[in-house]
Amino acid sequence: MACSCHHDHCKTDKGEKFYQKESFKRGLVITRLVVASILLIVWNVIKFDSAITLALAITAYVIVSYDVALAVIVDFKEKEFFSEHLLMLVATIGAFVISEYNEGIFVMLFYQIGELLEDYAEDRSKESVEKLIDNMPLYAHVINGEDIVESTPEKLKIGDLIKVLPGEKIPVDGIVTSGKTSVDMSSLNGESIPVNLNVNDSAISGSIVIDGTIVIKVAKTYEDSTLKQILDLITQEETKKSKPERFISKFSKYYTPLVILAALVYFLVAYGLAGWGANYRDALYNACTILIISCPCALVVSVPLSFFLGIGRAGKFNVLVKGANYIESMSKCRQFFFDKTGTLTQGKFVLKEVSSDETLTIAASLEANSTHPLAKAVVEAYKGKLKPVENFQNLPGKGIKGDINQTTYFIGDYSYLCENCLEKVEKLSSPFKCLYVFTKDRCLGYLILADQVKPSAIKLAEDMKEKAELVILSGDNKQIVEATKQELGFSKAYGELLPQDKLDVLKQSKQRGVIAFVGDGVNDAPALLSADIGIAMGGLGSDVAKQSAGVIILNDDLEKISKFQRLSKKVMKISLENIVLILLVKFAVFVFAMLPFEELYGIKMYLASFADVGTLILSILNSLRIFYSKKE
Repeated sequence: MACSCHHDHCKTDKGEKFYQKESFKRGLVITRLVVASILLIVWNVIKFDSAITLALAITAYVIVSYDVALAVIVDFKEKEFFSEHLLMLVATIGAFVISEYNEGIFVMLFYQIGELLEDYAEDRSKESVEKLIDNMPLYAHVINGEDIVESTPEKLKIGDLIKVLPGEKIPVDGIVTSGKTSVDMSSLNGESIPVNLNVNDSAISGSIVIDGTIVIKVAKTYEDSTLKQILDLITQEETKKSKPERFISKFSKYYTPLVILAALVYFLVAYGLAGWGANYRDALYNACTILIISCPCALVVSVPLSFFLGIGRAGKFNVLVKGANYIESMSKCRQFFFDKTGTLTQGKFVLKEVSSDETLTIAASLEANSTHPLAKAVVEAYKGKLKPVENFQNLPGKGIKGDINQTTYFIGDYSYLCENCLEKVEKLSSPFKCLYVFTKDRCLGYLILADQVKPSAIKLAEDMKEKAELVILSGDNKQIVEATKQELGFSKAYGELLPQDKLDVLKQSKQRGVIAFVGDGVNDAPALLSADIGIAMGGLGSDVAKQSAGVIILNDDLEKISKFQRLSKKVMKISLENIVLILLVKFAVFVFAMLPFEELYGIKMYLASFADVGTLILSILNSLRIFYSKKE
């Protein structure tokens, strides 16, 4: 063997390096917060002289705020002259000018904590894309004369012969040169029914061999193979997906210049009215008080906090949300697109129709000897006593046969029937999987099997079809997709779609508003990344789908989608309440602080602190309703 370590060294380590880098960055921020907090406690507990206190305060301030100062420089370079970074910097420096060191440090500490929390819950799709290679087949059994040599897919050349065993993924696209099998392609194209492969048939990379060993002649290199093309689509969509601009950033474009201008005007007017030659401290004190009142600390903390409490509440009912932006998008979403197989359906076959009891008895007795997914569905549907079977044979890619009471029975598709039965019967017209039970002389009957719709999909449709447009996007047969649409009562359905086709439909729909895509397979990954909200099934879904999505339903319960949308609307409502509360209090105290009455001078700073920290506490208490409310 060319490699005996399960090819661990072949796996990419970029994802691991990304994790380590992000973990180091978060650790550095936490260390800065701890050090600054310790210094803050030290100068408040131990009464140093003013010079030492100032030195400790400046040290703590620099530790906790230098990245905000750098952000201001970057904002200026990008011609963003008024941001929340600038307002915080001006307000906190103003606090230092009037010796309110604690206030300045607290503002920066709260901001950094908020940023740390948001960063931790951010959508981690970038490192997920780096790890997608782990989903690719990591090795191929290359036939080299009489030897079998293991190789990575990247090293395969056109014309190489590779052997693929039951349970393995086909590493690259090719042509079957020997052997017969059935392959599971559901994670690639959404086709729930296993596909039979015979000699000269095309074998698609990423398909899983169910039974039988096949030899494939490589027709495409790794770079040109189907699964690699899907991976490339994922990478392209990840590149396009950018972090939405937060409310506080939008708001600061208008809020920051007005606040700074108001403070400056107040200082100039107050100082001018005092005759310009008087002590400027009083005017500067009031101006800095205005800045502290207006500091966006409460907004910076309370708005993200509402979202993170929403994320925590969603986790309580098995919905994992990777970023706060998905909550905002979900609250606005009115278009939901669903993959079919494994998402709306169970990915598990059930017997839909059988021609007679005799047919089912014979079929179940034979299929009890097979491990094929269709066989399990037949056996589960039969409740009687199985007949003994002799000389059982499994013919990969065709069907099965065996003797019952000295009569040979066959089960297979229509082509298998035509090859082995003298009686000529008309082919059934059904989009679902049809199996025929027959002997050499006659056809006993047929069985029709289909993927079963999830009960939670029916409940989801009942709850949401009046509130949103529900659409199926699937690679499965158009007739099957249409039948599923009718069963669920969805708005529209598209079948036989390739991954790129799904992206085209989503792109057109985005022009009408926010969209969500719900899927579970490898072929769904590009669509999950392209949609405003990608929702993956966490139980049966593929690792690639879960890595690509922004939201994961951990227990595959589709009802949780409507529940999550109700929660998202509640989060947005409470977040708006916090914003209105904070701005109203700040405006009232702002007006009060500008009144030129000397008797108010001593309490202005306390009012300024309430306008900042007080509103913060009130908004936090209001936000806690998201997490602790008994109503969903």
